[in-house]
Amino acid sequence: MLRHAISFAASLYAASCLFFAYAEGYKGFHLKFAPLCVKRSFTLVIGTPQGNNPLHYLLAPLYSMGLFQATRKRLIISWGVSLGVAAIVAVVKKLPPTPRCILDAGVVVGLTLGSASILYHYARSVLTGKLPTIDACLPVAATK
Repeated sequence: MLRHAISFAASLYAASCLFFAYAEGYKGFHLKFAPLCVKRSFTLVIGTPQGNNPLHYLLAPLYSMGLFQATRKRLIISWGVSLGVAAIVAVVKKLPPTPRCILDAGVVVGLTLGSASILYHYARSVLTGKLPTIDACLPVAATK
């Protein structure tokens, strides 16, 4: 019986890692968040409306994530995802150790792929001189 429980837990562990690798790492980070973050970070160039604002440099990570100085849609998405993740973390912290570890393993895989994806998009932009083709979601007034 214990052997079956361990096999089941190992299967859930693997499934969690695969799910988060695809859903969080590839679909969420690689295709959407990483290119947006890299493109917005490259708008912080002296001589542009974004680059001439010291607040944008001080809060560059938040700016790059689209948490301010963004279109209404981007603000809603960025804040919604950030608050949603915080709520999910609060719920997962209350789970028993085994399911929490299974979910945590998947999250680690997803975040690792996400971090690698940001590095990939950044290096690609620097080496090719071409930014990601995704919309930077800057408000219309900020682009003039």
